[in-house]
Amino acid sequence: MTYLYAVTEKLELVRPGETLNLLDQARTYEVNGQFFAKVLTQPGALLVDTHATYPVGGAFVNLTPAGACPGIGGMVFLEADPATIRARRLARGRASEATELGMIEREAVAERAEVERLSRLGRIPTCRIDTAAVPLEEAVRLAIAFVESVDWQTR
Repeated sequence: MTYLYAVTEKLELVRPGETLNLLDQARTYEVNGQFFAKVLTQPGALLVDTHATYPVGGAFVNLTPAGACPGIGGMVFLEADPATIRARRLARGRASEATELGMIEREAVAERAEVERLSRLGRIPTCRIDTAAVPLEEAVRLAIAFVESVDWQTR
């Protein structure tokens, strides 16, 4: 299995002067459509590290266009309560991550809704792991077991 950090791959697809986190919904789908068209032609199973949504202004854009669903064999959705997410973000200290609790709550709702939409739309098997409820070792074990259970050849 090959690991891909989606942001790194997508940076090659934006125009000069464009910033991934400022794209509107149409341009986001365009870039992500190109990303999936490129990576889904690669042989073997891929583990793509990405979010389902991204905050732009006071709203959220969805990252995965419907056309990518047939190539997605499964999704591992890592979630936690907003207070836990906030504490983790404060510890990381990344300026690009929201740390205001209300924004994190809205982001968590948007992420969950988009993962559920993609799962239904593409009939994509989804493993949800509450990372605040289980130790890291257990979360890793659950994710590995799920990935190993997916039939990657049928996608």
